[in-house]
Amino acid sequence: MKKTLYYIGAMLLAVTSFSSCEEDLMDFEGEESLYFDARWYSSNVRDHSMWPHRLHTAIAFGNTNENDITVEIPIRTTGEVKDFDRKYQIEIVKDSTNAVDGREYSGLVMEGVIKAGALSDTLKLTAHRTNEIHHDTLRLQIRVLPNEHFTTNFTQYEENGPYSSFVNIGGSQAVKGFDVNNDARIHNIFFYDCMIEPKGWWAGLGGAFSEEKITKMMEVCGVAITEFETKENMPSIRFTAYCEKLGKYLIEQAKKGREYAVLEKDGTMMHVPYCSTGDPYYKWGAGKKPEDCPFYK
Repeated sequence: MKKTLYYIGAMLLAVTSFSSCEEDLMDFEGEESLYFDARWYSSNVRDHSMWPHRLHTAIAFGNTNENDITVEIPIRTTGEVKDFDRKYQIEIVKDSTNAVDGREYSGLVMEGVIKAGALSDTLKLTAHRTNEIHHDTLRLQIRVLPNEHFTTNFTQYEENGPYSSFVNIGGSQAVKGFDVNNDARIHNIFFYDCMIEPKGWWAGLGGAFSEEKITKMMEVCGVAITEFETKENMPSIRFTAYCEKLGKYLIEQAKKGREYAVLEKDGTMMHVPYCSTGDPYYKWGAGKKPEDCPFYK
């Protein structure tokens, strides 16, 4: 089963649809210059061209149950629309790529078409969950190439739209660290399988986030990772019920004996606030190791 992540930017079909900031940013006096047009934007903003460009695409398998994800990356040209199709080419930058075609990804075509009457196209590929990305981050770097139809003179993004300061919408500092180039001719695609804290995790109710904790919560409560995508999907009252159910499970495991206690990666007892209040004898706080708990002494 595949899930499509719509990594789309401004894909407007006519030159008359450019916003004034787009004209200022990409005025090449009629030159047709190719560039990657992936952007950060919020779902409630209709004019995506007002948002800043995204310098990478991060494929985080840890936050999905899917094994295959369809990735879409917009590519655009400056200049005016034409009344004929124009082919373009991309290449893989081999010395900056360690993701393997046929393993981490498939379906990437090296040649595309800006169709007659259009200024944009969308590159597509399918990302795959692999053992190699479970504890490591791999990269695919792609680059647009000049040809008889297009130059590649647009080399640096210069954001001046009203949302230009929002460069990390919905991301973490680790993901922001993927922004390793500001070259409009190049786009980096990162594949990794570590989980980052989703927006629907209520830290005040569930305690500190960890991949082990949310995985155990999904297992115990029968809930999918997609339910944690937003706080609208996971309201606090529902999250509280899941925390209580998980807390009861953790206490029951602890009662079976020290060897059954559910631990975090660092060896501490997995904890939600219910573990501190749910049983008068078997209770512990965050960050406690089994040997620190009085009921094991």
